[in-house]
Amino acid sequence: MKPVLILGAAGKVGRALRRYWAAHPSRVLLPVWAERGQEAAVDSAVEAVVALWGVTEGSDEDLAANSALAGRAISLARGLGAGRVLHLSSAAVYTPSASDLSEAGGTAPTRPYGLAKVAMERAIAAEATPPLNCALRLANVAGSDSLFKALSGKSDMTIDRFDAGNGPLRSYIAIPELAAVIEALLCCPDEDFPEVLNVAAPLPVDMSKIAVAAGRKFAWCTPREGAVERYVLDTTRLQHLVKLPKSASDAAHLVESWRAYGGWA
Repeated sequence: MKPVLILGAAGKVGRALRRYWAAHPSRVLLPVWAERGQEAAVDSAVEAVVALWGVTEGSDEDLAANSALAGRAISLARGLGAGRVLHLSSAAVYTPSASDLSEAGGTAPTRPYGLAKVAMERAIAAEATPPLNCALRLANVAGSDSLFKALSGKSDMTIDRFDAGNGPLRSYIAIPELAAVIEALLCCPDEDFPEVLNVAAPLPVDMSKIAVAAGRKFAWCTPREGAVERYVLDTTRLQHLVKLPKSASDAAHLVESWRAYGGWA
């Protein structure tokens, strides 16, 4: 079993992963959980660090903390003897495209959060090794994105309907598959450990189908200003590392994961 320090244990993703591994203990990892501000108390050696912490909104100065937190995770890794660090980046580093978004395609975000994550990735890439670092360009996590926040509430919901009759198409990943990705990355050979990695289930999901699977009523609306029909990650690199089943993209599976392990709820 590999002891692994997990930073950001009190966040939405951290809480959900903690519930998942409590119900389905990892066969390869021994998580050491630390909430923000508690990390300095960890003094035992670990083999890896998983940095779930981050800042998702606020001023440019607030968002710049993402780079500082990445540096803090790397410093902790060095101090604790960890050989690898996983950092949560985001699909927001890309700009929307009709094609699947690949790690090799470059980044050109226009929004502050995406720009901050690109800056974080550049800061990580400039760090000396060890440790090895990987920035996870994370898709929407079932239970933790804006759609599931709306599903968790009681207010009326509206979903953009595009010309083909579908809602927004997005990449998602549920907590069980995210856990599998983390385990695979922390156990793979050094030569297979990527610097950046798209993390999502294999197929895009229509957000309206998620609402239907959750039993939530909603109204269709004409696409609002700035609405994006398709924002989908290319997971070819990920699938070479860990083969996620197509069923991981089922709306019902995403809803089940949300209800079992949480997020906004």
